[in-house]
Amino acid sequence: MRDRLMDPTLFAAFCQEFTHEVNRARIEARASLEAARQEIERIDRRLKKLVEAIVDGVPALTLKDELLGGEARKADLLQALATAAERPPCFIPTWPFTIVSRSPSFTRPCRKRLRRSV
Repeated sequence: MRDRLMDPTLFAAFCQEFTHEVNRARIEARASLEAARQEIERIDRRLKKLVEAIVDGVPALTLKDELLGGEARKADLLQALATAAERPPCFIPTWPFTIVSRSPSFTRPCRKRLRRSV
């Protein structure tokens, strides 16, 4: 266990996969926030067209459900955006190599603890 746990090659592979997964999750979160912003813009355009239709003489009662649904969806999206935290930028993929290059000084205390516990 001692040799495999702190093997620089395995540690580098772990760091690379960890970085990839964190970056994927951050990109996905940013994409969903951007999708919400775009949907708000579409809703605004649709609501504006509905109001113009009412001004042009279309009975408001026939458009009422669509107006209320659009306003409710917009409010939900705005609330979600207000409570969502902006995701930090992606990790730089070279950080594992820095740690691995310093591996002897990084792993020495861990190896001592492992020897004592075995």
